Amino acid sequence: MLKKHIITALLAAAALLAAGSPYAATPVQTNEQVSDKGIRHARPLSPTLSRAAGEGANESPHEILVNGMGLSKTSVFEVPTPVVYHYSVVPPGQSKLLPRAYPGAPPQISHDIADFLPITRENNLCIACHNQPDLWGKKLEAGSATPIPPSHFTDLRNAPGKVTDHLINARYNCNQCHVPQTDAPPLVENTFSAKRAR
Repeated sequence: MLKKHIITALLAAAALLAAGSPYAATPVQTNEQVSDKGIRHARPLSPTLSRAAGEGANESPHEILVNGMGLSKTSVFEVPTPVVYHYSVVPPGQSKLLPRAYPGAPPQISHDIADFLPITRENNLCIACHNQPDLWGKKLEAGSATPIPPSHFTDLRNAPGKVTDHLINARYNCNQCHVPQTDAPPLVENTFSAKRAR
């Protein structure tokens, strides 16, 4: 099998180098195919080169398989219907904390936020529950809101070592880092465990 493809490639190169060849100035068009072992093969599409390689002479010189042009093994003319996933509709106070994806990852929003959007500096319902610096370092009761951490009360540009008594203006866009999760399965398995990281 490999020998046939090497011969095909050599014949294609010889045809391009041949004096007076109509293909000398233009690139050879190829039709990529994937074998049952996942090996990608290319074969010349020009009738002259196909005949030289012992393939059918009735093949069109412009034939390209539409399912061989991308990483997806479907036709480029198909319009896929995306799977619909749903966000949590559990109200605040009734949801469970979601696990962190990696060390230092922003906590995920475990409850419904549809009625909170858009989040702006003037209209931010997140801070109504989460702006509780008096709860820093204390054990939280079930259902209570996680307090905004001291890092959000620290101006990292102008006074990085000073924790203020107010939320820093750069931290009002909560859903820039904190996002709600859908019921979509993870694309890649994550084996991170917060317990192991400590």
